[in-house]
Amino acid sequence: MPTYVYKCNHNGHVFDLIQKFNDEPGANCPTCGSEARRQITSPTVIYKGSGFYTTDYGSGSNSNNKSQKDDTSKTSKSSSSKSESA
Repeated sequence: MPTYVYKCNHNGHVFDLIQKFNDEPGANCPTCGSEARRQITSPTVIYKGSGFYTTDYGSGSNSNNKSQKDDTSKTSKSSSSKSESA
């Protein structure tokens, strides 16, 4: 069940209230008993799992690029060492 934030019209007291989706919006202040209005709040979001970074930027494409760069640097080093010995 969702948690809604209410603010008292009389004294400004802010409180949370757990209500069902089909319940009527509206509540009374627990401190003074006067009418309270529901406030607009941002939803609570909880990210679970490995996250967006690992799924959007997978290691497959990055590791291939790195291994290709490593291979070219190894071949250039070996060719330069061969030319020095000759």
